[in-house]
Amino acid sequence: QSALHRSTARPRTMRDGEVDDPGKARLKQRLKENTFIQQRLPAWRPLIRPRCIISVFTTFGVAFLIIGGLIISASRRVKTTDKRYDDICRGMRSCSVEIDIHQDMEAPIYFYYKLVNFYQNHRSYVQDFDI
Repeated sequence: QSALHRSTARPRTMRDGEVDDPGKARLKQRLKENTFIQQRLPAWRPLIRPRCIISVFTTFGVAFLIIGGLIISASRRVKTTDKRYDDICRGMRSCSVEIDIHQDMEAPIYFYYKLVNFYQNHRSYVQDFDI
């Protein structure tokens, strides 16, 4: 009978307009006891000592020096060739340019081109295309 009585019990109204609900009271009590919500969790608090900080900075410094050295050595192996073609194709709608490479290159080989003093409106450039 007590379980039936609890489930059908009506919340009582307090003086200031709050509703006294037994379920809400139990929930509030559980929330008060919850260590996660109350932020009373056990935590690891490291002792920051100069020897620890120096060893951490030294470790990261050596690691970044190694990574930096690898990046610099990879960038020095990149071979580039420049060819100006604005004087070759002056006034022509389309033209072909021959580029002589005087170095041996390993695959994969990437071809890039550079436009100088080209100020195209991006929106009209994207919308205007030929297939």
